[in-house]
Amino acid sequence: VSVTGAYGNYGTSAGAIRCIGSSPTLRDIILESNTGYRGAGLFLRESSAFVTRAVISSNTADFGGGILTFDASPVLTDVIFSSNHALSRGGGMLCCGGAPTLTHVLFQGNTALAGPTQYGWGGGMECECGASVTLTDVTFEENEADEAAAMYCGGGDVVLTDVTFSRNAQGPASGASTLFCESDVSATLMGVLFSDNGGTGMSTRYGGMFSLTHVTFEDNGGCGLSCNSTSATLTAVTSSGNGYGGVDLGGTAAVLRGCTISHNGNSGIHSRGPIEIENTVIAFTSGGPAIELVGNPNVTLACSNLFGNEGGDWVGPIADQYGVNGNMSMNPMFCLDEHPEWPYTLHSNSPCAPNSPSNPSCGLIGAWPIGCGPTVVEETTWGSIKAMYLN
Repeated sequence: VSVTGAYGNYGTSAGAIRCIGSSPTLRDIILESNTGYRGAGLFLRESSAFVTRAVISSNTADFGGGILTFDASPVLTDVIFSSNHALSRGGGMLCCGGAPTLTHVLFQGNTALAGPTQYGWGGGMECECGASVTLTDVTFEENEADEAAAMYCGGGDVVLTDVTFSRNAQGPASGASTLFCESDVSATLMGVLFSDNGGTGMSTRYGGMFSLTHVTFEDNGGCGLSCNSTSATLTAVTSSGNGYGGVDLGGTAAVLRGCTISHNGNSGIHSRGPIEIENTVIAFTSGGPAIELVGNPNVTLACSNLFGNEGGDWVGPIADQYGVNGNMSMNPMFCLDEHPEWPYTLHSNSPCAPNSPSNPSCGLIGAWPIGCGPTVVEETTWGSIKAMYLN
């Protein structure tokens, strides 16, 4: 089924399909080049519609260029949003309330660019009004907005698993944050990648609690992560090659465990709030220190390696923590070109490797295991070798 060229005015909102209080299954559909005030392709209110194998393309609305949902909990699988445009918010999709679930969805080339007298948010997707949003295996690429080039979250709960944000905010609004969360959002990110975006990878403000696990920020034009919320926990997070810092925590109370922060500009970590840092590498920052603190926040480090940062390693208020609690300043020996797919894995002789001579008790330091170097040879006996085959 294909719907194209439909028009909806202010009263009808939708351009192509409108569902209020009904929950249809929409399969193998194309919604293209439709125009409406809200949700030019699809408008859902109090609906649990199931949408699968759909292409939603080149639609234009003031709000929700491709889809707009009000207090709806649709399920979208195998859907492509491409080249949709919103004059205000939610270029590809805008959800207000409800609990949308998206799996294996692509947002590509959508925009929310309002013009010189307005401001557009959420080039790919916007969620607000306390929506509970779950995204799994979703890709945002080459989306644009005046702010939140890929995705905006205003309040509610957000769970992102295996989501990729790539090459967003590289056009007219270069410098916009890629993912922007505010107003007491509770967000959980697992296995998320922010790569080659024009602005900051992820920004937060106005409260909220954030948990990031196995999240990577690489080669973004701004900061990797800029967080000004109530609390944040970063576990096995990598922030590398970002133009304006690895992690800016603002006044957030933060915990970092097993992170790798390397080769960023400006500073490794910038903060004015309390931080606990464990088993973390901060290395090779250009133009600034490993950790830059504003005021006198309480910062504690254990089993961490700060090395090769242009503005200093163990300097300022953290200077007295060098050499105690497993803290060190040694070349972490990243694999880099020896393992270009995973450059921040460790050489087998790295001091950050578990049970290395320089690190007998801390375990792995950083987010990545051993990935290069000679195979470790362990002493054994002929008897133990025979036993391997005779048992």
